[in-house]
Amino acid sequence: FRLYFLIGVPEETQEDRDGIVDLVKKIRHRAREKTAGKKQVGRITASINPLVPKPHTPLMWMAMAEPKELLTHIRTLSGKLKKIGGVTTIYEPPKWSYLQCLLARGDRRVADILEAALLSDENWNAAMKKTPINPDFYVLRERGEDETFPWDILDYGVDKPALYSRYKKIIS
Repeated sequence: FRLYFLIGVPEETQEDRDGIVDLVKKIRHRAREKTAGKKQVGRITASINPLVPKPHTPLMWMAMAEPKELLTHIRTLSGKLKKIGGVTTIYEPPKWSYLQCLLARGDRRVADILEAALLSDENWNAAMKKTPINPDFYVLRERGEDETFPWDILDYGVDKPALYSRYKKIIS
């Protein structure tokens, strides 16, 4: 089995993350029951990845969770899942999720960071320090309801107020 989990979702709690461990335990137990007496029980791969808010979705107003906090949660989950046996944990490093969010939600000013990264052998940390652009502005900041987004010039067939209404339902 390959299971895909998102962390850093709105209103997430430790109980929610513990639920991931409980679910994997139940799946593992069921797999053992169904394969009793057979040579191969099978493996579970649990993919744990940070939620990256994307344009044209209700979560485009959401701030991404702090990468250090996400990494702590991933390491804790991985440690608990490792104890189950027969479970492999993989994940996208939060620093790459941060970068993905920056590129997805940034405006034309982010091109300066991109250019600096290309000129510094793709050293993204150095690139972000070289430019006056604050990447946290694009990644770690909740957006206001009436904020203009760089992608607002595109008509993708979904009403922005309707998306915002869905966002408010998600976070409440």
